[in-house]
Amino acid sequence: MRGAGYAYPVRHGGVEFWCVDGSRPGPGQEALAWFAARLEEAGGRYEGGIVRFPGGQEFPVKVLDGVVAVGKWAARLEDLRVKPLRECLRAVR
Repeated sequence: MRGAGYAYPVRHGGVEFWCVDGSRPGPGQEALAWFAARLEEAGGRYEGGIVRFPGGQEFPVKVLDGVVAVGKWAARLEDLRVKPLRECLRAVR
């Protein structure tokens, strides 16, 4: 998409994101982007709406506003911006 001229870099909160037509990411998009980055730092993968943790567990992802939920865990955008994934995940009741 970048090579075809459909995606452009956008700086948002001091971080560069690639967005379609230069749009800005919403809280849900930003949270998912940070979650995917933190997950990869931890040795996991995010592909096609599925999270694969380093230990082999797999969960579908749900995003609502600035919260990413996977299985019985959730992470908030505010934490994902500054903390490693392990410190971001909280049990959902």
